[in-house]
Amino acid sequence: MSQTLSALFLLGGSFPEDQHIEDALRPRLPFPSLGFQDLLDRHDGGRYRKALKPRLAVLVAALQGRAPGSVLLIGRSSGAITATLTASLGAPAIRGVVALGYPFRHPERDEEPARTAHLGGLQVPLLILQGARDGYGNAAAAARYPLSAAIRVEELAGVGHRMELPPQRWDRIAARIARFARQLPATGDQGVQPASLRRSGTGGA
Repeated sequence: MSQTLSALFLLGGSFPEDQHIEDALRPRLPFPSLGFQDLLDRHDGGRYRKALKPRLAVLVAALQGRAPGSVLLIGRSSGAITATLTASLGAPAIRGVVALGYPFRHPERDEEPARTAHLGGLQVPLLILQGARDGYGNAAAAARYPLSAAIRVEELAGVGHRMELPPQRWDRIAARIARFARQLPATGDQGVQPASLRRSGTGGA
């Protein structure tokens, strides 16, 4: 993992109710990070808008001028859609993406292909940490969608979509994210992932 790697947090549609996730992870990660509200302050006047388009614009602005392969995106719920869509469109600064509770399907709606269609062609390594009790889909449900070889899904036992967890659990999740970051390919090598990034399965975080 390069010493220049830093993380950008992208929270979900319930923000700021999911702020506890960012607050739990940031002090536990071994690299610098920028919080979601900080991104909004810098690139959208501090406003939070649920629509996808303005959130994409904030992320694109935040990535401008950053060195290739210098950013790990950490997306929570719909923030993971923002992160993976941006990565799928080609943003050289992105070295990898972590999704915390990817919202594969809203529990009260029919399938919405826009949530997942881009995942089939994703080339940037993506680690999805998915709660076994997540109403938006667990690891088994994720297997129904076309996921590229760059994606790994790991299930978090007993965890729901809100991810309200004790400190010891956050220690393990942060350690898993740090290990994923260390395994990321060097800049320009995203098309050649090690086996540990290519397979899907379950994890013990």
